[in-house]
Amino acid sequence: MTFLKNIFFINFLFLFFSSFVYSAQDRVDLDLRFEPKNKNYFYLLKENFNNKKQIQLGKNIYNVIKSENEIFIDEYYDTKLHSLYKKKASLRYRIRSKSNTGPKNLIQFKTQKKNDKLTGMNEFKIELNPDEVLVSYVDLKNYINRRQNQNSTLYKQLRSHVNISKLEQIFLVTQNRDRFYLKDDNEDTIFTISFDEVVYSKELLKTIYLVVEFEINEKIMANSEKINSDTLVKSLNEFALSLSEKNVLLNRTYDNKYTVGIKKLGLKPKTEDIIETIIVFFALFCILILFCVPIFYRKKQNL
Repeated sequence: MTFLKNIFFINFLFLFFSSFVYSAQDRVDLDLRFEPKNKNYFYLLKENFNNKKQIQLGKNIYNVIKSENEIFIDEYYDTKLHSLYKKKASLRYRIRSKSNTGPKNLIQFKTQKKNDKLTGMNEFKIELNPDEVLVSYVDLKNYINRRQNQNSTLYKQLRSHVNISKLEQIFLVTQNRDRFYLKDDNEDTIFTISFDEVVYSKELLKTIYLVVEFEINEKIMANSEKINSDTLVKSLNEFALSLSEKNVLLNRTYDNKYTVGIKKLGLKPKTEDIIETIIVFFALFCILILFCVPIFYRKKQNL
């Protein structure tokens, strides 16, 4: 299949996206993620968008605007038992930098919207002051537990998923992103295409991951008329299936970046410390003794 033919399917992707509308009160990550079958396809596709000024999607023509290159440094957190991973959730502390602006620091917590992997992710976040940087996992936990943050949706959602005191850093991510905006005649961004070069690291382990994401602008989603989510899920399934059948250069992936990191680094959840287990059993034994002694004493008195 020629490269132009693959671009045709990318156009079809956008046409598919423009065929539905969605509404949500909370921020929801609802996008399509694809891994290139070969790393060369990743760079060829990105170069194709670098050279495009306009692109036609359906009956509409959009201006292609490239954003400033972005660099992300992400620290992912979880318990040593990978409690969030098992619940298909993720917590990260992100430092985002652009060449023309200062760094932006934020904490993001994502949970799967429903049991179905195609319905997107709920995202909750807290933005930090530019001059405040979290150095360690202790700083992260202390910041989340601050009085002003305990009323946030992120704190409430995170606490319902995991014991915050048990959090520790799982791995580090460095990510380069080239983003393209597709704008209409009113200069409104309708679609976004992101090319992410991701490097996962954990101690001496390091691995690279390339992924392309296609999504509708968040404001467009929030202000659109609501439709039945089941119809949306069905449409996504059918679209992903059609890509596979046409054997395009990209493979659809459903894993978020935290899940990908766990798999690529080959990380396994640690078991509970033996000492902790012994302490718990000893405490339960003491409680049982304290509860039983008065009962046996009263019985002896009655004899």
